[in-house]
Amino acid sequence: MAYDLHIGHACPHIIRYERASLEGERLISPRSSISGGGLLQIRRDGVVLNPEGNKRESVVTAPLNAPYRIRSGKNELIIETTSGFSNAIIIPPKIYQKDSLAQFLSGKLGDIQVQREGVSLKFTDLFHGVGFTLRGSALSALGFNQSKIVVKTKTTTPKWKLQKRLVGYDLVFDNPLRPEGLLDISYTTPFEQCRRCDGTGVENDIRFDDYGETQKLTGTDLLYQTVAKAVLTHKGTNPYHEFYGSNVFSLIGRKSSLGVGEAIRQSVTEALNKIQDQQRLQAQLQTLYPEEKLLGVLAVTVQQVGDDLTHYLCNIVVRSGAGRPVSVNVIFAVPGSIPLNGDLK
Repeated sequence: MAYDLHIGHACPHIIRYERASLEGERLISPRSSISGGGLLQIRRDGVVLNPEGNKRESVVTAPLNAPYRIRSGKNELIIETTSGFSNAIIIPPKIYQKDSLAQFLSGKLGDIQVQREGVSLKFTDLFHGVGFTLRGSALSALGFNQSKIVVKTKTTTPKWKLQKRLVGYDLVFDNPLRPEGLLDISYTTPFEQCRRCDGTGVENDIRFDDYGETQKLTGTDLLYQTVAKAVLTHKGTNPYHEFYGSNVFSLIGRKSSLGVGEAIRQSVTEALNKIQDQQRLQAQLQTLYPEEKLLGVLAVTVQQVGDDLTHYLCNIVVRSGAGRPVSVNVIFAVPGSIPLNGDLK
């Protein structure tokens, strides 16, 4: 069985980690338009900036160090959060070390986490920015001089939203983003503006699977790619196989378009005949499965795309060794050429 690296993929039109900068103090206008909020992500120094803004965690540390003497009648601790949670806790009177008191309070304060901070205790909201209030008679045992401690949060980055532009969207902050930092943006873009595939719908690049191995093709998929590669390669550019490829590129763009379609058809047919010869030699050294063998060329049709003399659509139908027809669409264009994914825009 033969295989080849899979290099032709349906493009997802996703731009990832594009370096971004502010225009003015609030606007980010990517190189390609943002098509919508799906998979949209903006980061500053590697930290994701949320659409609702980023908030610093609400935290307060008990002023008094452990051990803590909880006395009868002064052992009530009440927690209230801005999310609506409220709970009153009665702490059994005794002397607590920081770990034992943290363990007792954990799970009783809802969204608030209690941890040791050095030789003291730290109260932190788990949802980073909820804000909360501590009150009750037990506060004095922890070293607080007030009967009510209000722990507020602070917004560190402003909110942002999408702003319509001629095609697609830009990203705009409600308020100036300070400091700017190192910004990057990931987003989906309309196919005609996609820089990964140049608007063709096909991305030609190596990809890797979940195990870090290069994705490979076998069987009919391998035959499809073999045909596409053969006709898209400039003949003579492979120094080890100068026969490999076609000379279609020298035919496109002539002042006289008469006979160009027929010349392209002949060049493609000759390139595929060479592949058949090559596979016969390959079969002497390696077993080829019927699905990956090019048994014959059934049809090659060429048509001009609209009124553009530099774009030709070529439909190739070959028969595999398994007896099945395999159809391959290729568009030859100046300055480059691409295999299509069946959707000619």
